[in-house]
Amino acid sequence: MQDGLKLDGISIDAANRARPFITDVIALDGNRIHSIHIIGSAATDEYVPDISDINTLLVLSTMDFQMLDGIASLGKKYARKLVKSPLLMTPDYIGNSLDVFPVEFLNISLIHKTVYGEDVFASVQVSNADLRLQCERDIKAKLVGLRQGYISSMGDTKYLAEGFASSFSGYLQLFRGILRLHGNTPPVSNREVLSSLHQATGVEVDSFMFVLEHRHTRKTPTAQELKNAFTGYYRTIEQLGELVDSIVL
Repeated sequence: MQDGLKLDGISIDAANRARPFITDVIALDGNRIHSIHIIGSAATDEYVPDISDINTLLVLSTMDFQMLDGIASLGKKYARKLVKSPLLMTPDYIGNSLDVFPVEFLNISLIHKTVYGEDVFASVQVSNADLRLQCERDIKAKLVGLRQGYISSMGDTKYLAEGFASSFSGYLQLFRGILRLHGNTPPVSNREVLSSLHQATGVEVDSFMFVLEHRHTRKTPTAQELKNAFTGYYRTIEQLGELVDSIVL
C-alpha cells in the first residue's frame, strides 16, 4: 500500500507483474486517471503464473491522445511480461454503453479488482432485455464462427486447438449472461460457470470442460478429440440459442 495501489486479494505473482506497469501508467499523468482495474483471470483464483496474462482496464476522466501515446510507448516493455495492452474507457463511455455491451460489462462487474481510484463498476447495472438481445446475437455469430473456423483449420489440429483455447473466455462471458437471464447469480470460477449452466439449462458442457482442462497445457489434443470437442461445442451453442430465443422477459 506504500505506493497507493490496492493489490490485496491478487496473487503475489500477478501483483508483482502488474505493479510496475500500473506505476508507470500513473506516472504518465495521474490527474487524468479516474481508476485502474485488474480484470480477467488475474483477478481470480484461476490465475496461473507465467501462463495467464495480466489484463487491466483504465478509466480516464477524459480521453486524451497524449495519454494514449504514453501508454502505447510502454507496450514493448511489458508485452514480454505478459502484461496486455489495457482497455481504455471514460465514465461517460461506460454509462452510455451498458445497453450496447451488456455481456462484457456484466462480466467486468463480476470479475475485477479496483487497484487505484474509485470502483466505478460496483454500481453497474445491465438490463435483462439488453442482455438477451446480445446473447442471441452472439450465439448466432458464434455458430457461424465455429463452422468457418472448423473449415479454415483444414484438418490442422494445432490450429483448431489454438482456436478453441483463444475463444474460450468469450464463451464463458456469454454463459454468465445466460445464467443471469435464467435468474442465477453467475459464478466467477470457469468450472463453476459450466456446472451452473448445465444445472440451469440441462445442456451438456463436457466439451467445454475438456477445453478448460487442456487450455493451459502444451499438449495438442488428438484429431478425434478435437472433432468431438467441435461437435459438442456446436450442439451446446445451438441448444443455448433455442433457449435464449424462448426467454420471455
